[in-house]
Amino acid sequence: MRPRRWRAAAAIAALLTACAAATAGAETYRDLALAYARGDLDAVDRLSSRSRTEVRTELKWLREMRACAQCGERELADRFPFLGAALLHTDRALRDDETGDTGSRDFHLGFALELLEAGPAEGQRWEPAWFLVVGHHFLRYVEPPEAHRYFRAGLSRFPTDARFRIGEGAAFEQEARLAPPPDFLYSETAVRRRLGDLAERHAALARAEAEFRRAIEVVPESAEARLRRGRVLIDLERRDEAARELSWVMDHVPSGDLRALATLFRGLAEDKAGRLEAAARWYREARTASPPGSRAAAVALAHALDRLGSTAEAQALVDELLARPAERDRFDTYITGPADEMETLVAELRAAAREAAR
Repeated sequence: MRPRRWRAAAAIAALLTACAAATAGAETYRDLALAYARGDLDAVDRLSSRSRTEVRTELKWLREMRACAQCGERELADRFPFLGAALLHTDRALRDDETGDTGSRDFHLGFALELLEAGPAEGQRWEPAWFLVVGHHFLRYVEPPEAHRYFRAGLSRFPTDARFRIGEGAAFEQEARLAPPPDFLYSETAVRRRLGDLAERHAALARAEAEFRRAIEVVPESAEARLRRGRVLIDLERRDEAARELSWVMDHVPSGDLRALATLFRGLAEDKAGRLEAAARWYREARTASPPGSRAAAVALAHALDRLGSTAEAQALVDELLARPAERDRFDTYITGPADEMETLVAELRAAAREAAR
């Protein structure tokens, strides 16, 4: 007698085979996952024609077959493009998030994780990258609660991966910088509300600093963690510690965005301490270290020069900025997290999916 579990799995397989035969030439779910894995990103749009029941039935069959050593379809199940399918659903979920369809977003993200966990061990090693990509997506779109959800889930599975600590810290920092700006306080109620906002902001900054510090304990050479801890320490008025972290970045990163930001933040620390001449010197150096077209250091320098009484030089700098097209730089995207890492991880995941689909 065949085991009952085997008979149920065989029945599901027969049903799927019959459905495929009835729609000869139609693109199956497996075909869709393979197409995406091989680089057909338009497969995301075609996924919308698949019912949730259909994709869940397929995953159930895959799990049954991979758990059954005696099943003839075991090899076929093992060859299913699990990573490609997981990325297909992830892509669909993140597009749904951009349009505000959180129900569809959560379904596809949950299903993507199920696919990663159901697949072979070599595919499961990509789980850390997947959690990071999803968490950084929510940072990019300024959704810190959702970012926390995925960074914490990743951290619970991979507690020694400092990248999750950096992501968590960036989400707390984002929460702090989203606090309401100062306003005119006309009533006692408004004063109490503002004090509450300030307390929440300070708590978020303190938690961000703690996460960055833990990341540095795991990976002392992490320039991103040191840069972000330095920036947060400035707002926590621990400027000597901030200067040490930022100096470390400048000493170990000879050029590029991180060095330019570290130099800019050194100026900010002096600025907040009221040492405008020192701040202006750092801002000038940050402007030199920044890519052509960068505005952040130039704006900060102009502001410091104006307060130092060098109004003509400040005005000339502003005129120069207004005369050229605006260009985004790393400072503009600092609040949305280390976006470069997300792009790199997405590229690595897609390359792995293509390799697995050969």
